[in-house]
Amino acid sequence: MKNFFNNEKGIVLPIVVVIIAIVTVLGFSAVFVVNSETNMIKRSAGARDAIYYAEAGVHKYLWHLNKDSTFYQTGTGTGLVPVEFYPNGYPRKYQPTAYEDGFYQLIIEPPQYIEDSAETEPFLTIISTGWTKSSPADRRTIKVKVQKRKFTQYGMVTNNEINEYGERLYWVSGEKFYGPLHSNDILYISGRPTFYGPVTYTGGIDGADKDNKNIFKQGAAQADPLTFPPGNSDLKAWATSPGGHYYNGRTCIMLRGDKYDVRTYDRDSGQWKYNGVPYRYKAGKYINELTNESYNNFSDFAAACPSLDLPENGVIYVDGETYDQRHADNHPFTYCWRPEYGNVFISGKLQGQLTVVAANDLFITGYNPTDWRNPRYSSLERTEGVTYEKTSFTQVMDDSGWLRTRVHVDAGYNGVDMLGLVAGFKIRILHYNWPAQKDPFYWGSRWIPIDVAPYNITIHAALYVPHSSYGFQYAEMGKRKGTITLVGSITQKYRGFVGSTGLIGGTGYKKVYSHDPRMKFDSPPHFTDPANSGWRSISWQEVAPP
Repeated sequence: MKNFFNNEKGIVLPIVVVIIAIVTVLGFSAVFVVNSETNMIKRSAGARDAIYYAEAGVHKYLWHLNKDSTFYQTGTGTGLVPVEFYPNGYPRKYQPTAYEDGFYQLIIEPPQYIEDSAETEPFLTIISTGWTKSSPADRRTIKVKVQKRKFTQYGMVTNNEINEYGERLYWVSGEKFYGPLHSNDILYISGRPTFYGPVTYTGGIDGADKDNKNIFKQGAAQADPLTFPPGNSDLKAWATSPGGHYYNGRTCIMLRGDKYDVRTYDRDSGQWKYNGVPYRYKAGKYINELTNESYNNFSDFAAACPSLDLPENGVIYVDGETYDQRHADNHPFTYCWRPEYGNVFISGKLQGQLTVVAANDLFITGYNPTDWRNPRYSSLERTEGVTYEKTSFTQVMDDSGWLRTRVHVDAGYNGVDMLGLVAGFKIRILHYNWPAQKDPFYWGSRWIPIDVAPYNITIHAALYVPHSSYGFQYAEMGKRKGTITLVGSITQKYRGFVGSTGLIGGTGYKKVYSHDPRMKFDSPPHFTDPANSGWRSISWQEVAPP
C-alpha cells in the first residue's frame, strides 16, 4: 500500500487557492494605496490651491485700496459684492468670488479708534478664505494686516530742522510733544524736552542720547524718510470736479457745522461774492447785484444769503496769485491783503469732513473772517479758532505723565469730524490787521497795525505745508499771548515759530500739541500722502476658516 503522506496530488488545489487569495489581497491593497496616495495628492494640491485663491483675494482687495485708500469705507468693485455691513455702513463680508478654478471670500476688519483704550487699531485686516471648485470642503484662510504710510500717522513731520534763514531749530527744555513724531533731518536737542510718543528720524540726533528715556519716553529710532510730493494739483482737481468747491481770489471762510459762509473776491468776474451772491459795497451800503437790493449793514446782508453746504467730495480749493518771501518782508502787516492773492482766512466749528487748500497762504483767525469790520471797534463774532462741532479731546494722565489723547464724540452722532488745512506757502495764526472790504483791503496800516490774535486759540486739524511752515504771524513781536492747543497733525518743510521766551515774558504763544489718534489710520478728504506711500503688509498668518 502506498504511503498516504507521500501522495501530493491533493495539496495542489489548496496551495493555489491560498496564492490567489494572497495576490487578490495584495492587489486590493495596492489599489487602496494608489487611491489613498492619489487622494492625498489631490488634497495636497487642493490645499495648495486653496491658499493660492485666498492670496488672490488679498491681492484683489489691495488693488482696490491702492486705487482708493478709503475703499474699505464704501467699497464695491468688479467681482466684490458686500453681503454684511458694520453699523457705520462699512462692508464687513463679501460674497464668494470666482477666480480661475476656485473661489475666495473676504472679511474686512477696518482700522478703528478704540475709545477709552490705550491702544488704537491702526491696521486694516483682510481675512481671505480660498477653496477649489473640485474640493469645496478643503478651505484655507489667511489673515493679513496692512497699513498705508501717511503723514497724518504722526503728530508732526518735519522735512528740515533748519529754517528758511539757515538757523537750527532746537527742541528745548520744557517743551512737550504728545504723540508720534518724525523728522527727515537731524533732531536738534537743547536741554531736556519731553517726547511722550515714539520718535523717528532720518539724519540723527544732535544734543541727546536716543536711549535717554527722560527725553524719549517711547524711544527714538532711525527710519526711512517720508517723501514730500511736488505740489497740490490733485487737490485742485478734486475741487474743480463735480462735488468740489473752487474759488479764485482772496477767500474768507466761517465754518458753521455742516455748512459754511464764504466771502470771496472772484478774479474771473472781478466781483465780490458772499455765499455765491455777487455784491458791491458803495456809500456805506451792501448792494445785491442780482436783485439790486441794498442793506445798511453787514449782518442784514449776510442774513439774506443762506450758508452753503459743505462740498460733497470734501475739498475746497482757493486759487490766485502768490508772492515770495521778499515781498512779505518788504510789506510787513499789509503783504497779504490784495484780493487777487490766493489766500484763505478761516475760523469756526466743523461738523463733517473737509479739506481747505490755499494756493498761497492760509490764516487761522479768532473772529469770523467773513465780517469785514474792524475787530477792535465792532462786535465781531468771536471763535475759539478752528474746532469740531461734535468731537472734543482730553489728555489722559497718570502719576508718570501723559498716557494718551482721548476722543469724545457727542452722543447720537455717527459721523466723523476731521479738518485738513493745506497751504502752498505758509499757514499762520493771524496776528495783525484784518481782511477788510475796500481799499486798502485791511484795517490798520503798515506802521500802526492792530493786534487781532486771540489770547488763547484752539486748532483741531491736520496741517500740511510742503514748501514752508506753520506758525504765528510775526511771533517775535507784540505782547505775550496764552496757549495754542492743537490736536491733529502737522506736516511741514520747516519747523515753524509760534513764540519766544525772554527776560520780560517773551512774545507769542506757548504750545500744547497732541496727535489725534484717529489719524493713525484716517485723514481728511483726499489729504496729501507721502510720495513713497502705499499699502504694506504688517503681518501674515494662516488661521482656521471662519
